[in-house]
Amino acid sequence: MTLAERALLIDERLCAEYGAPFIPFSYRDPVSELVGSLLSHRTKNAVTRGAFQRLTEVYPTWEQVIEAPTGRVEQAIAAVTYPEVKAPRIQAALQQNKGPVRGPTIP
Repeated sequence: MTLAERALLIDERLCAEYGAPFIPFSYRDPVSELVGSLLSHRTKNAVTRGAFQRLTEVYPTWEQVIEAPTGRVEQAIAAVTYPEVKAPRIQAALQQNKGPVRGPTIP
């Protein structure tokens, strides 16, 4: 069985068990999900959404978030719990994930 056939079989089983189509919680790209997850720790969802929106309004690209002074990123996400901790962590995570995506190729 090829990897693609196995993935389809797993998908069929999951759909049969849990229903289909699966409605995703979010349609954001993986990097946005990462940043949202970092913002959300010990913060209410509405506050997290607002901080994410503010961050992406102030810095439209992730590259700009990386290059911004940490204090400015902290100001942009000030509504979340512990912005002084989250701002440098977001920048570090973005920096570490910069560049080409690595991983297995799925046929």
